[in-house]
Amino acid sequence: MSQPGLLGRRRLLTGGGAALLGLLAAPGLLTACQSDDSGDTAGAAGALVGNANSIQGLDPHTAGAIGSIAICHYVFEGLYGLQQGDRTKVVPQLATGEPEPAGPNAYRVKIRSGATFHDGTPLTAQDVAYSINRVLDPKTASLLAVFFSTFAEAKAIDDTTVEIALKGPLGLLTQRLALIKVMSQARTTAASADDLAKRPIGSGPYTLSSFSTDATQVRLGRFAGYQGPAQATLPEIGFDVIAEDAARLAALQSGQLAAMTDIAYQDVDRVNGSGGLSTGAVPSFNQSIVLFNTGRAPFADKRVRQAFLYAIDRETITNTVFFGKARPATSYLPADHPMYHQPTIRYGYDVARAKTLLAEAGTAAPQITLLVSNLGWLSAQVPLLQSSLQQAGFAVKIEQGETESLVPRITAGDFDAWLTLTDPSIFGGYDADMLIRWVYTGTLPKSFARWDNADSRRLGQLLDQALAASDAATQKNVYAQIQEIIADQAPAFTVHHRDLTAAWSDRLNGPNVDPAMGIDLIGARTA
Repeated sequence: MSQPGLLGRRRLLTGGGAALLGLLAAPGLLTACQSDDSGDTAGAAGALVGNANSIQGLDPHTAGAIGSIAICHYVFEGLYGLQQGDRTKVVPQLATGEPEPAGPNAYRVKIRSGATFHDGTPLTAQDVAYSINRVLDPKTASLLAVFFSTFAEAKAIDDTTVEIALKGPLGLLTQRLALIKVMSQARTTAASADDLAKRPIGSGPYTLSSFSTDATQVRLGRFAGYQGPAQATLPEIGFDVIAEDAARLAALQSGQLAAMTDIAYQDVDRVNGSGGLSTGAVPSFNQSIVLFNTGRAPFADKRVRQAFLYAIDRETITNTVFFGKARPATSYLPADHPMYHQPTIRYGYDVARAKTLLAEAGTAAPQITLLVSNLGWLSAQVPLLQSSLQQAGFAVKIEQGETESLVPRITAGDFDAWLTLTDPSIFGGYDADMLIRWVYTGTLPKSFARWDNADSRRLGQLLDQALAASDAATQKNVYAQIQEIIADQAPAFTVHHRDLTAAWSDRLNGPNVDPAMGIDLIGARTA
């Protein structure tokens, strides 16, 4: 099962960083993308990015790898998208304005004239309607479908008008439409799944020039026919997957890369301003999260789950692992989110409280196995976690592994707790509904955490209530109730919201350190 967020922010490649570094034949600044499968380029007009996240299929409706979704950002457009630099604002892309009411729970959206796909064919409202319906269709198995339970169908009224029918009131229509990238109906229905994954055709500012057979190199070229709002200022953009932090940094320092995602926390301040390099770090929704198996002892008792969370020394982890570039979580939503609420239960480091809860649960020394996804910044927490949990009375065995290798154990229920990560904001949204719905409704709580009770059902009802609300005050009140349930029940709970980091050569002007993708080169230029 492949999902971003809770099932893995990155999918690490097999093979060492030194081998990957040796395969980099292109300098960091590019001039001409080759159409062959190797993706090698040379010159000084575009930019080559060292990507920490693996790249798999580029079908925007089914993509599950973070690296894939980030590239779709350049290749495809939606009716709407998040405003660069402000993820709380949704702005038109293909749409010419806001949705207009067209009857009870129905809306029409006008699309801009002159939009074309990369193969030169016109983009029409029929393509928009097809794309929405494709996400709604269970046969597509789109990861986005969980966010569209209130959608009934879409249809083209004419070439430039699409009508969306809803099952009920929805106060987040533009936010939901921003999640769906528009694909060509003719191309999508005729192409194989492999073609859609490796030879996508969108209407965005960049076209795909090459996709290597091993999915470690992707090259994009500027689309000459693009007339949309994005600033495609770089002639070419390339992505090379380099899983190891040190290998990416070495490639950047040697000039093989123009930019890189996820520079290690200990290197952000050290590297900034040295050797012609700059670094950046921005708060993100990307988080470490503990998922509990509530279907068996000891975590079937919520008091034991709460004790675990009180036993974590978040401040020490913040300072020694994140070097201050993360915030201990007080709720599932970060404190700067418009719908944030501080729950009554405040999980700070409190060993005494943890011991009291374990005693009340009748399990003063529970034996547990903690699974840990072996990302560098998660693995670095293991000694601190083991020590603080033991002080609280837990007998802890820790097993680390690649996220995807751990998933079969999770789905089989063969685990006690799992420290991993999640970040549904990579899909292109930041509203509370999508962020909460991703983790606490549907498959994840039922099949992973085994959390299916009156509280989980109440949470789902409250989400639907907030989704239908038309005013922010009502929504905020409902989301406060939801965050209280999450903190009290804690089937999964956030440990830290971390900064996303990036680094780039000073030969590259204006890259945007992005809180979902790490780095965004829309609007960037070469010096």
